Amino acid sequence: MTQNRSVPHEVRRPLLSLCIPTYNRCGYLEEALKAIIGQWESDIVSGDRDLVEVIVSDNASPDGTSDMITRVIDTYPNFCLRHVRNQDNLGPDANILQVLRLGYGEYACLLSDDDILLPGALKTMLVLLCEHPTINAFCLNTSSFIHVPTEAAANPDFTVDIERVITDPSDCLRFIGSRITFISLLMFRRPPIAPPAYDSYVGSSLLQAYVYLDVLAGGGMYVTRQVFLGVRGNNTGGYSFYEVFVSHFADVMRYARSRGYSEAAVRAVLSQHLTRFLAPFTASFKLHGTYGKLQPDFRDGIRRLWMEYGTHPFFLFGMLPLMLAPPVFARVAHSIIRRLKSRAE
Repeated sequence: MTQNRSVPHEVRRPLLSLCIPTYNRCGYLEEALKAIIGQWESDIVSGDRDLVEVIVSDNASPDGTSDMITRVIDTYPNFCLRHVRNQDNLGPDANILQVLRLGYGEYACLLSDDDILLPGALKTMLVLLCEHPTINAFCLNTSSFIHVPTEAAANPDFTVDIERVITDPSDCLRFIGSRITFISLLMFRRPPIAPPAYDSYVGSSLLQAYVYLDVLAGGGMYVTRQVFLGVRGNNTGGYSFYEVFVSHFADVMRYARSRGYSEAAVRAVLSQHLTRFLAPFTASFKLHGTYGKLQPDFRDGIRRLWMEYGTHPFFLFGMLPLMLAPPVFARVAHSIIRRLKSRAE
């Protein structure tokens, strides 16, 4: 994207709602808000600044989140930051629903509270919306980081040679794959999300995936090459990994079938999810015993994988032996593979 393009003034305001559900991550959230506000001040001309609003839905955080947000609002009184604090913790899915329902913007972008908008991203997001008013959704390229957000830009999660529009919903699903579960994924035209829409999926830990499938079923998406978000890695937990990413993910794919996504696309995503998402996490669990705050239950994992992938060759001859093997065997195998790769290089 060129840097000299501007946003036309005739666009209805606010154009974009940045929706952030949060719980007990005051420090990370403050960093995320300051990244947004910094770009709002430096990259967006004063006449266009009311195109953007930020809504934070705080799920009864006990760590001082409310006081921090109050300080940010006092420091930047012209920045449209709205804060809602729940009296009780509603759970992550209900909090996501709430923050999406609170937005006034024509478009919404759901952001995780520990992900960082990278330099130049906010202006480009507004320009994309204004230059492509007929497009329903924009797939924002992301990249993981551990320590410094700017290190993320060099390793995009989506390999994109040229920015383009994918018109067929099934092709959109194939392109996104397992990342349909990620909170920070799409900038999309905000549909009415009034109760009881999506209430039946509260508790799945993947509610955003159902919203995204509905958005993409209504049209294609614009695929971006630029990396917009630094996604903080090794910072997840509070749920059962295999319950969510095996059983609940399979439910998401069953929903995709019901929304008209092709059987071939669903099967391809399920297979890639096994080999490219579940397998690397399982290997990491075996090597390190944990990942972030996740504590794996291999017995439960085997049961759930058997139910969804029992006839899949990769599960039978790859995943299952790995999950049954003592951790020391996995470490030895990993060490041998690393040595072989080193010699090959």
